[in-house]
Amino acid sequence: MGAPREHALTKQQQEAVMYRGRDLLIRGIPGSGKTTVLLRRARRLAEEEGAAAGQIVVFTFNRSLAKFSRELVAKLDNPGIEVASFDSWAIRLCVSWRVRTARR
Repeated sequence: MGAPREHALTKQQQEAVMYRGRDLLIRGIPGSGKTTVLLRRARRLAEEEGAAAGQIVVFTFNRSLAKFSRELVAKLDNPGIEVASFDSWAIRLCVSWRVRTARR
């Protein structure tokens, strides 16, 4: 089964996907396409800008959206792009830090 059919983006969404700056904040109402824009931007960074997938983290506010986004990343054939909720990523960071400091 191939990649999911891609829906047309608005002009503002296309600008966000193509933005070449370092940081980007995407805001919108529920269902406005924020997740789609973020994931397409991550894919573009990996494919066109040479960013290693392991350098890209897409943050979400909750675990269910992170799970949904990971499924979309898999369908977009971008293994390695990390999707995490803020809290789960922070927990992994703390555990990683704890493990590293415990080894000293």
